[in-house]
Amino acid sequence: MKSELIYALPIIMLQLSIFVMSSSDKFFLAGNHEVVGIYGIACTFSSIILILGTGLLQYIFPKIFSLLSASNVDYASIRKHFYLYAIVMAIGAIAVLLFTQLFYTFFINVKYYPALKYIYFIVLGYFFWTITYFFYCFLLYNKQKRQILYLSVLSITISLGCNSFFIPRLGDAGAAIAVCCCYLLMLCCTVWVTRPYWKLFF
Repeated sequence: MKSELIYALPIIMLQLSIFVMSSSDKFFLAGNHEVVGIYGIACTFSSIILILGTGLLQYIFPKIFSLLSASNVDYASIRKHFYLYAIVMAIGAIAVLLFTQLFYTFFINVKYYPALKYIYFIVLGYFFWTITYFFYCFLLYNKQKRQILYLSVLSITISLGCNSFFIPRLGDAGAAIAVCCCYLLMLCCTVWVTRPYWKLFF
């Protein structure tokens, strides 16, 4: 029970970091309600890629855990799952961009058109996060609570840092850039932290 409670803290921090990364940009823009509304529409469409990634990982994670628990780990199969997942997410990101352009053209009020300029940065950032979270499967399986905790604190710090740097200088465009930069930095950090695990199947 004690070990499970200790393990729960990093998981709580992980969920908190996900919340901060996905919401802090709107907080920094809160002074301008019109901008937040337009920017929020862009985030809503972009979040389709997150929904797709979450759904796929709910299917993939149990398979990865099963492969890792085998006496002879099939690293080739893990590699295959990663490649397929990354390809599907890349196709999904491109589809979201195309779908959003089409949807805006025929169904969205013209006053929300400025949100289109944010879509590319936000979708790219969310794509980075879907790839990042795949590597968390190794930390979660091995219960690397300290590394999960460190990455969670780091992600909160990076998110707040990027938003506080870009948004005062570039406004709503800075928020979109901050999203992309934050998730890219977290991808690099997570890949680095999990390198002892993924090196086995690459």
